[in-house]
Order: sequence, then C-alpha cells, then structure tokens
Amino acid sequence: MKQKPNRALREALSYLGSDYTTKVIDGELCLYRNLGNGRDIEVSGLRSEAQRGRICNYICVWAWPGTENEKGTLEYVRGDDGSGRLRNLADLKRELDVLVAKYI
Repeated sequence: MKQKPNRALREALSYLGSDYTTKVIDGELCLYRNLGNGRDIEVSGLRSEAQRGRICNYICVWAWPGTENEKGTLEYVRGDDGSGRLRNLADLKRELDVLVAKYI
C-alpha cells in the first residue's frame, strides 16, 4: 500500500518547493531529493515544528553504488544533536541548501 504524506511532510514539501518529493526508504516515507549525480538527500522522521523541539530525526546524504563517489553515507546530520540548529522549516531549508551546494 502506498503511504500518504502526513501534515509535516506536506508542509515541508510546500515550503521547500518542487526539488523535493517523498520516497519510502527502509519502510519510512521520507522527504527526498535526488541531486542527479549519484547522490541524494533523505530527511527522516519529519515532524511538525512544535514537536520535541526539532523538525526531524536526521538528514543523510548518500552516494549510490556505481557512481564515482561510491561511499554510501557521505554526511549525516542529527536533528537532536543538542545544537538547536534544526528547530523549524527555515532551519531545515538552510541546512538542506548547504548540503545541496556541497554535494551537487
């Protein structure tokens, strides 16, 4: 059965724009962006801004087998690292923009 985006995912998709979509990864419907170069970005555990002071569990940048950057996980950003840098959609967008610029 196809999973439907929850409110937090719908809000994030609207805020972040058409470069982002959803994809089921390890059984979870995640926020997803394909960078088009054998790398992609996954945002797991997306939640409404008011929940537990963080917007997501983690952001992960992947490189897929068969690419020149075949390494698996390239970068992992925890949503609950204590820094408070991922509290809302603006923080999430800022972090994603940095990662996209770094890995595109």
